[in-house]
Amino acid sequence: MLSRLPRSMRRARLVGAVLVALVAVTSCGFDDERAAVTTSSLVPSRSGVAPGVEVEAGGQAPRSGADVVVAALQSVLGGLGYYRGVVDATFGSSTESALASFQRDGGLPATGRMDAASAKALVAAGVGAARPVEVLQAVMTELGFYRGQIDGIFGPATRAAIEALQRAAKVTVDGVYGPQTSAGLAVAYRDLVAPQSASTSAPVEGATSEGTLQAGSTGDDVAVLQRRLAALGYRPGPADGRYREATASAVIAFQKHEGLARDGRATPEVVARLGAPTGAGPRSVVGPHIEVDVDRQLAFLVSRDGTVAILNASTGSGRTFTDRSGTPASAVTPLGTFTVLRRVDGLVAAPRGTLYRPLYFDRGWAVHGAPVVPAEPGSDGCIRLSKADADDAFTTVPDGAPVVIYGVTASTATANPAAAPGF
Repeated sequence: MLSRLPRSMRRARLVGAVLVALVAVTSCGFDDERAAVTTSSLVPSRSGVAPGVEVEAGGQAPRSGADVVVAALQSVLGGLGYYRGVVDATFGSSTESALASFQRDGGLPATGRMDAASAKALVAAGVGAARPVEVLQAVMTELGFYRGQIDGIFGPATRAAIEALQRAAKVTVDGVYGPQTSAGLAVAYRDLVAPQSASTSAPVEGATSEGTLQAGSTGDDVAVLQRRLAALGYRPGPADGRYREATASAVIAFQKHEGLARDGRATPEVVARLGAPTGAGPRSVVGPHIEVDVDRQLAFLVSRDGTVAILNASTGSGRTFTDRSGTPASAVTPLGTFTVLRRVDGLVAAPRGTLYRPLYFDRGWAVHGAPVVPAEPGSDGCIRLSKADADDAFTTVPDGAPVVIYGVTASTATANPAAAPGF
């Protein structure tokens, strides 16, 4: 059954399987002091390990079974928003703190040590979670540093792209994605999308002004926000009181819907508008179909029973890029009424990036999932959704269903002979 899943899902399960395997091989004493993963008993502090976060072939393999487990643990915790350090297979204080936070939120003893219950909870939570390396690869693809498949594997191509980024940012060139490299990437990406996206100037994560909820916020107010967004048709993730990526994306979608600043923060103005939204919905609730409003950068996923999901989307940026033949092309999204022509249940390596579970509607143009969905037009012509939203679209909309794309701010591909589909 595993082989029938999209590759990114298989990879998430593979990482989880490493954790489960450790539970199995140490089941006779995994919970005791001898078997628990701690900062002192399993992995000694060391440096110089390449940040190969995956256990599949293609990256630099960790040097022991314990390294594999810690790298997998850091990768899953990172994808869930708990771990923010370098995935270096070293079980240090930041990894221990991240694990303790995960345990606390899951109602488990917050020991910071790996046990069977924590491993099982991580497996359940980690499947389908955002992959930090995928996000890194996607951003470096847009910046022109990475040309491989966006698959979450930290292999030679990813390391080479990081080294190229480091040279451009004039920081130490070591292929390790650390704080200096992260800062350089943030500056380069901001310079690329800042003219189009207010979301890139969002405040520091976790820092809030009075009455504002944003990334890093926790508590009952966040859970109330999540429930209200879900009731209105948005996708904030579970109402768990943690303001993470899915909640921020849902808030951006609501801000787009209501014509508010697109920064992903639930300000008092946003919260007040949630009580009485005024933005227009889809043009039709006869499903199943997909509507895309390029002016507001929203997608409406209408199911067969007329239920509407309002999704954060990003369409063609209008920038000029070079296609596979070396010819300049324009990143525009075609307007009009199309139908789903074909689909691919997995990853497709396109010339300009990797498409997740694409629904093709016009030659190479598709609605697809991506690790990064800018708040403004940012694609090379395709319609980007989050991977979770792409999963829903893939299962909700059959072949032959309408894909309706409208708006006035984007050039039509038919009127622009240089238009070409891309990531």
